[in-house]
Amino acid sequence: MLLKDLDPRKLKRVREAYRFGVRVALEEATPDLVLIGAVAVDEEGGWVGKGYGFPQSWLRVEAPFATLAHPVMVYPRLPVPPERRVHLIATPQRLLRLG
Repeated sequence: MLLKDLDPRKLKRVREAYRFGVRVALEEATPDLVLIGAVAVDEEGGWVGKGYGFPQSWLRVEAPFATLAHPVMVYPRLPVPPERRVHLIATPQRLLRLG
């Protein structure tokens, strides 16, 4: 979804990107950031989704991955192997920028 020129205050949930964004093929655009949902993350950048590799495990882009998380979803270290790494974790209280 292309979110160019979109007021970020309209996005209260990740799924609202589908409502306000414009669908575009990855071949037609180079994303600056990939915003993905999460079940749990850790302070080292580990990410766990809903499982089954859906939907981001197949996505191969050079852009950094970011997620929004409630503080209870953020662990010092995940108790399971991460499905992928994220570069940015935003909670209501803090912003974690990871390598």
